Amino acid sequence: MTSASRRERADDIVRTSADIRIVELVRDAGPSSIESRELETALRDFGTGAMMNLLRRGALFMEVTKQTGIRLVPPPAGYVEDLARLIVLTALVAGQQFMESAIFGGAWSPSAGASLRTYFVRRCLYTFVDEYKAFLREERSQAIPTDDVELAESLRSSRASDDPESVAVNRDTVSDLLATTPPDVVQMLLLTAYGYKQSEIAARLGITSEAVSSALRRFRQTQGR
Repeated sequence: MTSASRRERADDIVRTSADIRIVELVRDAGPSSIESRELETALRDFGTGAMMNLLRRGALFMEVTKQTGIRLVPPPAGYVEDLARLIVLTALVAGQQFMESAIFGGAWSPSAGASLRTYFVRRCLYTFVDEYKAFLREERSQAIPTDDVELAESLRSSRASDDPESVAVNRDTVSDLLATTPPDVVQMLLLTAYGYKQSEIAARLGITSEAVSSALRRFRQTQGR
């Protein structure tokens, strides 16, 4: 075994030991505990970031096929924002399911060889399949604009809001946002752009409405808005 392999093996052991301690702590604290909410938030943010990175690299659908064996047909060009929204919703749904089945249901086991993060990202990819199929069903029930100009106008008209706290997220800026904005703020931005109220966003993310308002305000300040 090479020195690099030994270091990698040692790192795996450390991560596995840490995961075991975390899971034991959360299970002892219970599903409604602060520890449980903090773990769900941490996993959700990690899963969101991992999938956003795949989206930026154009590898999301390839990774879904690799991990799940399910081949999905990507949407037409110009649907980056919709995919980003699906990633946010995917991480939210997967986070709740993961805590119920993997943490408190015992589905995750260190003997399987996957860390909590790796196991959760895989769960996110399976969940994305369901969310993406639901998205396609919804799109098929409506007129899907195919022209770039028509699509841009559709996005603007259907997602505009008069709420002073709202942040406009459009096709031209979303790639930059994904690359430079923290995952939790990306979630707030996309949910806001899709018409969610701050109270609804706060409930989904497990934080207060004031925290959502403050984060969006700081974001606007950094963007010079």
